[in-house]
Amino acid sequence: MADVFISYHEDSAGTLAQQIAATLKSWGITCWYAKRDVVLGGAFAGEIPQQINECKLFLLLLNKGACQSLYIPNELALAFKRSRDIHILPLKIGEFQEPDWVSFFLVLIQRIPFPAQPDAQELHRLAA
Repeated sequence: MADVFISYHEDSAGTLAQQIAATLKSWGITCWYAKRDVVLGGAFAGEIPQQINECKLFLLLLNKGACQSLYIPNELALAFKRSRDIHILPLKIGEFQEPDWVSFFLVLIQRIPFPAQPDAQELHRLAA
């Protein structure tokens, strides 16, 4: 079980997910993200819900790509289902119009502005 589940759009935030995961690891915080952690030949549809059900923090890298994703709304819905015993932390990356589904799930949750290309200090501040 990982402490943090990272939800992100691979094409637009894959590198950022890797940077965040590496920083969290250096702080002794375990994390899970699909590109790295789905077992070769594994089933995304089985592993992702299991990881969301077991994590302590759902970290959403919310950018324009994420808003167009077919899978992130499902991941967020699974996290929202656990909203009483999980923390949901959306990092808003860039300026864009949020679709209605984002507003629905995050209506009472503050989005934290975060750079698309953070420096080491910003990554460590996030881990702290």
